[in-house]
Amino acid sequence: SLKEQSTQTGDEEAEKPHGCAECGKKFARTAALSKHRRLHGGEKPHECPECGKKFGVRSNLVKHRRTHLGE
Repeated sequence: SLKEQSTQTGDEEAEKPHGCAECGKKFARTAALSKHRRLHGGEKPHECPECGKKFGVRSNLVKHRRTHLGE
């Protein structure tokens, strides 16, 4: 597959030039790296309007909000 070929040829380094200084994980986009870095810093910018609980990742807030709907 194309992914296997890029990994075998070392092209992955060029495809993911943005590395996390804390853990070394690499990202293709700076926005993805910024989002990832919040996990290390404990930043939780996404707050539930129902109960005030905060989350570092928006998708976790979305899942949490379902608990208020009884889903």
